[in-house]
Amino acid sequence: MTMFSFLCLEFLIGKPALLAAQFKDVECGTMERLSGAEFARLYVQKNPDVNRIRAADFLKGRTHSEAIEAAIASSRPSNIFAVIVLDSQDWIINRAILLPSNMELEINACKLKLGDGAFDNIIRSAGIKPNPQEPNGPCLSLEPVENIKITGVNGAIIEGTDNPYTAANPKTGVVEKWVGDFFGWRTVGILMAGVQHYEISGFTMQKTHCWAISQEWGCKYGYLHDIVFNTNVKNGDGIDFRNGCSFCFVENISGTTSDDTVACTALNSSVASANSKYIWSMQAMGKDFKSGSDADIHDIVIRNINTTGKHHGVICLATSPKVYNVLIENICEKAASSREACVKIYTGYGTGYERGNLRNIVVNNVVSLGAKYAVMVKAGVKDVLFKNIRQMRKDGAVHSFAGESENLRIEDLDLQQAGIFKTVICEGSYAKHLQGICIDGKGSIFWSFTDVLVKTDADGRVLKQIPVASHHGDLCYRDGKLYVAVNLGKFNDPGGTAADSWVYVYNADDLSEISRNKLPEVIYGAGGMAYRDRNFIIVGGLPDGVEENHVYEYDPDFRFVKRHVINSGYTSRGIQTATFSCGRWWFGCYGKPQVLLKTDENFKLIGKYVFDCSLGITGFSDGSFLVARGIKLPERKLSGRIFLARPDQEKGLIPCDSGFAAIDPEK
Repeated sequence: MTMFSFLCLEFLIGKPALLAAQFKDVECGTMERLSGAEFARLYVQKNPDVNRIRAADFLKGRTHSEAIEAAIASSRPSNIFAVIVLDSQDWIINRAILLPSNMELEINACKLKLGDGAFDNIIRSAGIKPNPQEPNGPCLSLEPVENIKITGVNGAIIEGTDNPYTAANPKTGVVEKWVGDFFGWRTVGILMAGVQHYEISGFTMQKTHCWAISQEWGCKYGYLHDIVFNTNVKNGDGIDFRNGCSFCFVENISGTTSDDTVACTALNSSVASANSKYIWSMQAMGKDFKSGSDADIHDIVIRNINTTGKHHGVICLATSPKVYNVLIENICEKAASSREACVKIYTGYGTGYERGNLRNIVVNNVVSLGAKYAVMVKAGVKDVLFKNIRQMRKDGAVHSFAGESENLRIEDLDLQQAGIFKTVICEGSYAKHLQGICIDGKGSIFWSFTDVLVKTDADGRVLKQIPVASHHGDLCYRDGKLYVAVNLGKFNDPGGTAADSWVYVYNADDLSEISRNKLPEVIYGAGGMAYRDRNFIIVGGLPDGVEENHVYEYDPDFRFVKRHVINSGYTSRGIQTATFSCGRWWFGCYGKPQVLLKTDENFKLIGKYVFDCSLGITGFSDGSFLVARGIKLPERKLSGRIFLARPDQEKGLIPCDSGFAAIDPEK
């Protein structure tokens, strides 16, 4: 049996698609090494003392807009950070909420909505000062704002109007809805300008009038994360970085956008000629507010974008202003799309571009399910690297490159690009069932069969196997070593004293034992483990009736760090397998049927699905997974198989091979 030409970076090393005598490394800034949590710790201010103010307390005799404004005004005499809470009902406003410095708008279990006929942002930073004589044109001034947050909790929704403002187009005289980019910056849902140290997160945004969130001129140290978009309008972008933005971090974005999900767009005034259809600028301060390097976009991280829709997933677009030092990573279409490309780097929409205005850009792990091209370049770029690019559309192409570029390349292009895969079966037969699998990135697969540890090649042929103590559970690979969760005692004991939990460490080359590390904190029995951000997590047993699962975190020397709780409800015998991929934890559980849990990076439950990965799951940063299932052999013997799977919004995971027949594992 042949391996299914495995897709992921960890398994095969591809050959560069573009040949040159020598390529130099591409550096895309200091932020590329940061996680979202590290970025937040460094750049998002902590506010230990807060003044929580409910807007509902100001409703009597006021409209919703007036009540919110009164709540904001009431906080101003105090120097304490204010949290303006919208709760207890949906909030229908007729003008933008203006957020000043040192303030958070919390939308808690409700909807914030722009009322019918309103022509304004839903939220904008208070430092933007419109011109009363020309309220939709370039603003008079821009004052700095810092330390603000827009936070959604408990299913919060931010929504545009059902019936947009309708009037005569000032240029054509045609009566129409004022939506889309021709009608300028007031069509943006959330507009930030001149803001530093800010955070936007935790809500669904829908029924937008144009771009959902836009940032411009001096926006710096912004953290945008865990946002779901559902846009269906002309220019229905998700998140836009415009001229003058720098040092911002975007991650964990999902949903559907009717235009680019994330855009870094550095344009000049040449985009709008006198005869163009543009009436007002999409930037409150105009495209020529500042010049030179102040107009550039740089040092941006865009990570874990799992969306579908139209046009593109992520773009970098430049004219005379530059876009540079950008990391674009883990861009996975969740369903087939009508996009031109998942990631596009190009020039246009104006003049003045010179080669290298787009530079120092790394694009890593792109999965296209429906785009015509997985990635595109249409400009003379400099120092741009694509890695681990996958095209799943049968008639699609991996890439399209145009322009006279310097040091542009794509790696690992010769990885399998088809959507149908064969499974791999572990050679041999075993007395006890499979507990977990992992790979080493060098073509080897490791299988834990409870009391036998097996190393095979990529086709499942046994290279080495050793007997081990029962119960060896799920395992992970790191830096030439195998780490296996082991319990020598009793699982699931309600008293928490019968377990004997360990991590055994083996040399991945020859399976020789290196060390044993006792885990007294894992009181119900260690059954599985994974590695992320320099630390290990251990999962395992659970007594009947306990309505939460426990995850135990350890440092690289297996010193206990913290116990995390997953509010999952009871799962049969706890959690068996674990992996981290695209900003999410995935946990396989026993049961009838078997259950898959998905959490965020902090172990907050996001989804619970009927899908069996209780015998092994390994996730990759490109969004794909290896899943293990058991095989029953004659004479009560057992083996295992692995297959490739991909995320699915409703089912959690689904096999990539539509013809794959799941076999129930022996428990």
